[in-house]
Amino acid sequence: MDLSIYLPPKAKTLVEFGCGSGELGRSFKRIAPFCRYIGVEQDTSLAAQAAAYLDEVVTAEAAAVSFEAGDAVDCLVYHSSFLRTGTWQEVLQAHAKHVSVDGAVVLFVENPAYFRRVLSLWRGEQLPPASLTVEEAVEQLTASGLFVERILPVEDAAARALMVGEAAQQLLCAAAAAASCTVEELDTAWFWSRFFVVRAYTAPPPERLLVRTILGQDGRTSAKCRIFDPDDFCRTLPGFFARQEANIELAAAPQDEISLLLCQRLRLGNEAWEQLARFSLAEGHLLVAEWDDDPRVFGMDEAERALLFAGAHAVQVSTESLAADVRAYNPHVFVMENQLARLPEPRVYDDRAPVTIFFGALNRQTDAAEMLPALNEVLRRYGGGVRVKVAADASFFERLTLEAKELITDGADAGGIVPYEVYERALHTSDIALLPLADTPFNRRKSDLKFLECAAHGAVVLASPIVYGATVEDGRTGMIFRSVEEFGEKLSRLIEDAPLRRRMAAKAYEYVREKRLLSAHYEERVHFYRSLAARKAALDEELRTRLAAWQQRFGG
Repeated sequence: MDLSIYLPPKAKTLVEFGCGSGELGRSFKRIAPFCRYIGVEQDTSLAAQAAAYLDEVVTAEAAAVSFEAGDAVDCLVYHSSFLRTGTWQEVLQAHAKHVSVDGAVVLFVENPAYFRRVLSLWRGEQLPPASLTVEEAVEQLTASGLFVERILPVEDAAARALMVGEAAQQLLCAAAAAASCTVEELDTAWFWSRFFVVRAYTAPPPERLLVRTILGQDGRTSAKCRIFDPDDFCRTLPGFFARQEANIELAAAPQDEISLLLCQRLRLGNEAWEQLARFSLAEGHLLVAEWDDDPRVFGMDEAERALLFAGAHAVQVSTESLAADVRAYNPHVFVMENQLARLPEPRVYDDRAPVTIFFGALNRQTDAAEMLPALNEVLRRYGGGVRVKVAADASFFERLTLEAKELITDGADAGGIVPYEVYERALHTSDIALLPLADTPFNRRKSDLKFLECAAHGAVVLASPIVYGATVEDGRTGMIFRSVEEFGEKLSRLIEDAPLRRRMAAKAYEYVREKRLLSAHYEERVHFYRSLAARKAALDEELRTRLAAWQQRFGG
């Protein structure tokens, strides 16, 4: 169970009490590699294991850890099992004085009603009592001068999957009887949750901001980097709440919160979109269109494009080239570049294995066609020393002439799209990745995300100058080809020169680590949303004006 998503990615210094073998810190360092992560652990054996992953490990009880005057920590993390001493309240209050101005305290509180624990007690097993309750945690955090904002259940998905059938119903019925309610009324989060996360801040939270994302059908492949990962990171900020929805629930915005409707690649048709815009104006919502591809490819005529962008308070895009298009319709554009949420573990290469070339991207058939003969010629020359992995493009796979090829289909949907983790595994076992993009209006508006993914997994890219030429340093973090001939020459060089591949892979990995992790950028998104809220009255008037202009030009 990975709890790292509950820690603030912006933390520069973090102390975890009860770090165990360091697994939480190891995971968090993939999110925020430059955070100074300090672990405190009583068990010397576990502390020795944690030392391999954390920046510093202290072997001590919580009560024995003190901070010097002037010390500032961005985040304190406590596991309730570590707070078993009778003086833990005093310890918490003493430590809290050293949390930075915009810092946080996170408690992982064991759930005494977690169903595995309940089952163990019913079997007569002797278990140590829960060290503290959620209510006690909230009370002591508040007494320490902190502001508790939210309590989050952490469900054990694997355990919940086991709770099916008659045995599960018996357990739920017994619990409902004990709680004097029906099974339907029972709050089952108390059964499936192994922990509760109690998060507190040193300053009062700002006005509540709720971002409701309506996911469009065209956006399923980009939702992870555009919506899910940013939402997870932003939820660690005080006052930010988010959820994703399949349908728009039309209701007035509450008076005590900022309500933002984020429409990710959502196409409703002109009439329905205009109704949504006018509803947002009437009921106090901010309406933001999120788009990360050239909409013309999806068959939008000018009237639909104009309303999609002009008919929102603001627009969120992935590249500056897209932003330039959108500004013709709406001046309020936020460029949220694609970033990686996590950095994989550094690659360990096997130089005895054949050189593996990877090709996997959607809608690249035309882009790849020109260089395919040159690729087959290179593959013919190197024979058994090279193999190719292909994802999401069966046609490309069929046209490869070598025998050592693999079409990745594990978990693929009807369109050949594999789950993201399958795609990542393929990248992590590849040496070279091909990123061809023809010079088209659609491609010029794409992002460099594929390069980031390849770089993070240690696969050196051979890429077109379109999109990638602005990011990839040719010969240093990858290779750029500008002709079919250059493609063949550079691919041959990459196959033959393993030390060159390793050097470029290391530099590309370093680039992502230093420049393109979401932990360094996610706050920009929230700042933009709050800036919209601060000038909502003016934005409302502008939106009304744009809707009237659109109606005059395109309306019936």
